Amino acid sequence: MFCTKCGEQLNDNAKFCVKCGAAVEIKMPQQQQIPITQMQPNQNYAYQTNQTMPSTPKKPWSKLAKLILIEAILVIALGIFLNNNINKYTSPEFAAQQYFDAFMAGDAKSAANLVELSESEFVQKSNFETIVKKYYKKDSKVVKRALKKSNEDKKSGKITYEISYSLRDEDGDIDDFNSMNVTLVKTGKKYLFWDNWKIDMNTFVSDEITIETRCNSKVTIDGKELSDKYITKNDEDWDEKEYTIPHMLEGTYSVTVSNDIYEDYSFTIDAEANDDNTYYNRSTPYKKEVCENVMNTATKDFTTLWNGLSSHKELSELTLSSEQHSEAEVDYDYGYMLNKIATDDSDGITKISMDSVNVSTTAGAGNTIEVKFTTTLNYTEITTGWFSGERTKEKKSSDYEAELTYIYEDGKWKLYRSNIYDYL
Repeated sequence: MFCTKCGEQLNDNAKFCVKCGAAVEIKMPQQQQIPITQMQPNQNYAYQTNQTMPSTPKKPWSKLAKLILIEAILVIALGIFLNNNINKYTSPEFAAQQYFDAFMAGDAKSAANLVELSESEFVQKSNFETIVKKYYKKDSKVVKRALKKSNEDKKSGKITYEISYSLRDEDGDIDDFNSMNVTLVKTGKKYLFWDNWKIDMNTFVSDEITIETRCNSKVTIDGKELSDKYITKNDEDWDEKEYTIPHMLEGTYSVTVSNDIYEDYSFTIDAEANDDNTYYNRSTPYKKEVCENVMNTATKDFTTLWNGLSSHKELSELTLSSEQHSEAEVDYDYGYMLNKIATDDSDGITKISMDSVNVSTTAGAGNTIEVKFTTTLNYTEITTGWFSGERTKEKKSSDYEAELTYIYEDGKWKLYRSNIYDYL
């Protein structure tokens, strides 16, 4: 190394020239040059530097770090893939499509698993097969379908889709004009984070179904007797009882109304979605055996009453086959007729006989049966002359009608009203 001022050869590590005392300029690497200001000997000095520090060399990634990075990227990609697919398969559109496909395939069990239903006695998933049977067309196949959102209720969170579809029958003919409305409702979460959509089965549920019948009747639906909890009216004075079923799953139900004294009456309920209906049953006839029993009782009572009249006995002396109702007016009617019977001291009729008696029954209001007796009455009429005072006897005959009315109360028939009086 040489001094740059005087040219004197210097040691490689010399800082000052031994000849002229000039500071030796040290050449540093290009990225780290440190200029040294020339200073006079024996003076205080300080280094002034404009130094650029060398960059730290990057340490290469280890195999483990690279593996972790790759795994993280894969996990993120998988998460995005799964999220997109789960969003698809948990969407209301997908639920509606699944339900439609199961429904149109006649798969009631799979369709029922996709529905949300507030169950009650007449609204149950197990009865969902009746809905499928009603709409399923066995001989037709869906060849095209299109789904369109028709309504979204922000308040309830329900979404309704209209599904338009085409059917091809067994002859190959295609019917393009078919549609089904499907309403969905959120029922919590699925896989912790995604909404769980179910078909709102209330779109297949009717409103109130009312059955009006007589008080002593019982109602069975599909073989099961309706409990008293459905009774909303029971008016014995008017013989009216009313059953009200809040909701029924859409479909056809077999109903039978039975009664101790009336013929059974059967009919069907066609429950329609969001529709109410009232069914009446108060006009069925009495059972044949009931009418026969009442007729036999009435005939005995009619005979007893006329035998009592012929013998001029009071009603209290007679024993009737039936109990009298608390509001019966038999005493008044019988007493009026008793005054028409002749005695030793009074005029009237005597020696009474009847031709064959025709007996018929008529259904009256409020669990009553009217028994009518029609005959020809033969008798002898005794009268006393106004002026002569003589008593004369005259044989007569006339058409005669009488009625005895019975009412069914506390499980038995009671004599309710009599009309045996006639202006002879």
